[in-house]
Amino acid sequence: MFFEQNPTSFSFQQRPVLCNDNHNGIQIFHARPILHYGLLQYLFERRISISTASAICMEVHYLNNGRRYFAIGLKNVSGGWELRNKYYKNCSSPKDITHIKNGNKKLIVTEGVFDLLSLLSNNEILEAEYDFLVLNSTSFVLKATKIIQDYLTINLYLDNDGNGKRTTQKMMPHSTNCLDK
Repeated sequence: MFFEQNPTSFSFQQRPVLCNDNHNGIQIFHARPILHYGLLQYLFERRISISTASAICMEVHYLNNGRRYFAIGLKNVSGGWELRNKYYKNCSSPKDITHIKNGNKKLIVTEGVFDLLSLLSNNEILEAEYDFLVLNSTSFVLKATKIIQDYLTINLYLDNDGNGKRTTQKMMPHSTNCLDK
């Protein structure tokens, strides 16, 4: 679709629903570069550079049970979105991992989108050296173990809580190239 490939184009026509989630009432109706002041302020508060967030995320407008919302969105490999703003976390179906391929043989794995954005904001050169895998839920660890086998170096930046430690323990045996960071 032209509009999705050219997000700066302008049209008076009704924008199509990009994703329809009947399970939790979310309908994605617009995705564009991050421009909304509230989202830019949220990135500033989280100490995330706009250029870093804009490289992998979009400003997503959606309906949830008939009400309009907007958020910073990270699209997953199945077409669903992880949605974040200052006040809540949400997602649209289908929920899945996000695999950002930059053509590298080194991989960074994080649990969530803001884990990755924080990491990249502190070291933007990583984008040139690594591919990225955002689990979006630690329940996707099995899917992740299949992906990591294609990489020579895997850096795990998982949360330092019980769930993050269990996920790290599940991933480590699947590749001798895993490093717990």
